[in-house]
Amino acid sequence: MENHCSLRSHVKSGLHSHHTNQEFSCSELEDDVLRDDVHQTRARLCEIERRINELETELRLNNKWRQFSSNEQAIDDMMSIQSHNFNLWSQNLALKESLRNLTEENRLLRESFIQMQVNITLLEKERHELKAHLECDTVIKGDLKAQTNSASIEPATLATESNLRTKKAMIETSSSACQNMVDLRMSHAVGRLSCPAAAFFLLEKRVSMEQAC
Repeated sequence: MENHCSLRSHVKSGLHSHHTNQEFSCSELEDDVLRDDVHQTRARLCEIERRINELETELRLNNKWRQFSSNEQAIDDMMSIQSHNFNLWSQNLALKESLRNLTEENRLLRESFIQMQVNITLLEKERHELKAHLECDTVIKGDLKAQTNSASIEPATLATESNLRTKKAMIETSSSACQNMVDLRMSHAVGRLSCPAAAFFLLEKRVSMEQAC
């Protein structure tokens, strides 16, 4: 009985050691496979690196590497030139817009100058008309003064005095109407002109006409 138990324990220990050895062998096999994969990967990497070095050497020997670098420089130069051209075009458009605005302002100034010349022509015409009215008024006043002097020298009748008073009233009415017309035309002329020099010119003419009266 004791021999049988010892035999069973020996068999169990043998089986356990057999399984342990088998697992160890499998682990060693997996390690060998992984080690081979690492070696193969390193070999491929070395081959790729060697091929890259050969290609770079070939490019340098054939001057293609330098040509590629010069192409990059040419692209940079072209981009800078395009940027400069864009700035020039922008400045050109701005100058054209300024020229267009100046042309429009010049056109408006020409139209204003033409209108000013027309107004000056109308003012000259009105000035001549006013001068004619003032001359007529001056003649009437001269006649009235002459008749008054003659009436003071010779005795006048009642009818003569009545006629003189009537003529004097007519002359005063005509003079007042003429003066009102002068004031009205002067105000209209000054309203049409926005130039201060022209307004001063009209005022000076009015003063000279009043002094002439």
